[in-house]
Amino acid sequence: MDQMNNPDYVWYAHVPFCRRKCAYCDFASSAPRGTQLEQYVDLVLAELDLRRDQVDGPPLAGYVGGGTPSLLPPAQLARMIRGISGALGEPTSGELSVEVNPESASPELFALLADCGVTRISVGVQSLQPQTLRLLGRSHDAQQARITLENAVKAGFKTVGADLICAVPGQEISQLINDLRACLEAGARHVSIYVLTLEPNTPLGRDQAAGRLELPTADQVEEFYAAIQGELTDWNMIRYEVSNWAVDTASCVHHKHVWRRAEIVGLGAAAVSFANRQRSTNTEDIERYASAVRGGCRPIFSVEQLSDELAVRELILLGLRNSQGIELAQLAAMGDELMGRCAGLIKGLCDEGLLVNRPGRLVPTSRGMSLADELAVRLWP
Repeated sequence: MDQMNNPDYVWYAHVPFCRRKCAYCDFASSAPRGTQLEQYVDLVLAELDLRRDQVDGPPLAGYVGGGTPSLLPPAQLARMIRGISGALGEPTSGELSVEVNPESASPELFALLADCGVTRISVGVQSLQPQTLRLLGRSHDAQQARITLENAVKAGFKTVGADLICAVPGQEISQLINDLRACLEAGARHVSIYVLTLEPNTPLGRDQAAGRLELPTADQVEEFYAAIQGELTDWNMIRYEVSNWAVDTASCVHHKHVWRRAEIVGLGAAAVSFANRQRSTNTEDIERYASAVRGGCRPIFSVEQLSDELAVRELILLGLRNSQGIELAQLAAMGDELMGRCAGLIKGLCDEGLLVNRPGRLVPTSRGMSLADELAVRLWP
């Protein structure tokens, strides 16, 4: 990868382990084998050593995701965070996030994380309904999720967030709203609510293909989003991305930075890095990752150099998914032909109440944000 030019980079460390694979999950994760958990932190820190000369100065923010980071032994997870912060510097925004799952997060873990500088915890709640948790194949129950949120708040983190899944077969809107209220009452100041999507190689994806499972329609998904928006407005939470709401000051700096297509240092198996329009992805195979790093080589599986066309597509798609929208100057920089082609389409989408043309920016409305993928196709067929 080329040298990073932007001092406002972020880092992301991927922990590719889960106690078991959820029925809907297509992420790079697996149950750990042998001594993989114990050795993984050494590998991540060794990869960082290989890349230390690519960055200059401290990061804007840091994020540990997965998989299930809280499945690592607590002392090892804390050592990884301290090692990365020691090498790169403390985040200038003050934000350092860690994802946890209820079945593997304890008050002792939270105390260790707070001590090593973590300021933001994201709890993988997904649902508080027993039948929904069973369908999704989650490893925790509703009580564990509530207790985890409460313990994270008691530990004193600046922001505690809850992740939920909506539009699950059999899920009622009223059930989701009750789950949402329970998370907020437990102290969550940020919520991420993702629509269930199924890949063919997952158990639920195979059930869908065989006709044993039917997902809600697009109109029903829009009804979920409308109910969510109404509820969260009552809690003074702002929707700043398609799937993310937060109270003032609780939005995720790391995520907003990534959505601007800014520079990322990705560490760990399957982690993605981005700089100078080049996206590189580490191998997700743990053994190949370990072999490469121990041999002093970057564990890269693929490299993509974005063309002008792909760069524009990503600019439009990501901009339509968040409240900052698209900078018109960035579109204009792509050429008069593009601006001419988009002008009529932009006016039409504004007339439909899906976009707002603000000074220097094209910003989606809440409904437009929910239809971001459709809008992107209309702007760039």
